[in-house]
Amino acid sequence: MSSRARWLAVALPALLVVGAWWGFVWSQRADAVASAEGQTEQLRDDAARTRTALLAARRFHDGGQASRDRLTALREQLPTTADLGGFIRQHDDLVRSAGVTVESMSPGSLDDTKRDPTTPPGTTASKVAITVSGSAWAMSDYLSGLFALRRMVVVDRFDWSSSGDGNVRMDLDLRIFQIATSLTSR
Repeated sequence: MSSRARWLAVALPALLVVGAWWGFVWSQRADAVASAEGQTEQLRDDAARTRTALLAARRFHDGGQASRDRLTALREQLPTTADLGGFIRQHDDLVRSAGVTVESMSPGSLDDTKRDPTTPPGTTASKVAITVSGSAWAMSDYLSGLFALRRMVVVDRFDWSSSGDGNVRMDLDLRIFQIATSLTSR
C-alpha cells in the first residue's frame, strides 16, 4: 500500500472518530451549555423579581403601622353621631386660642333630596355656616386650627373681606362629617 493510501486509511477513520465525537458529544455538550446559560438567566430574572417583591413586602410591612395610625386618626375624626355639641366646644376653644370673634354660627341649609357628590360613601355631613372676624394673623391661626380639629371638616364656601381698621371678616360654609348611621347600626 502506498504511503498516501496508508495515510488515508489512518486519517479517514480518525476523521470519522473526531466527527462522531463532535456530533454526539461536543454538540450535545454545547446544547447543554446553552440550556444552562438560559436557565441561569431565568434564575437571575426570578431572583430579581423575588428581591423586588420582598422589598415591596418589607415597605408594606414597615408602613403598616403608619397606615394603621393614619386609619385610627381618620376614625377618630369620623364619629358615629353628628355630635354638634362636641364640635361647638372644640370650635369655642379654637376661637379663644386664635383670638377671633364669632359673629354668627348657624346650621347650614340641608337639602336631603340629593346627596352632595363630594361626600364620601358611608358618611353623612352636617352643614354649619360661621361668620368670624379678627386680625389677619388671628384669622390665619383660626383657619389652621379649624383644619386641625379632631373632626373632619370641609370648607364649601369661603368669603373674605377686610375693613379699614385692619380687621378681616370671614363667612364660611362648612361640612362636618360623621359615619352614616346605616353603617353603625350593623
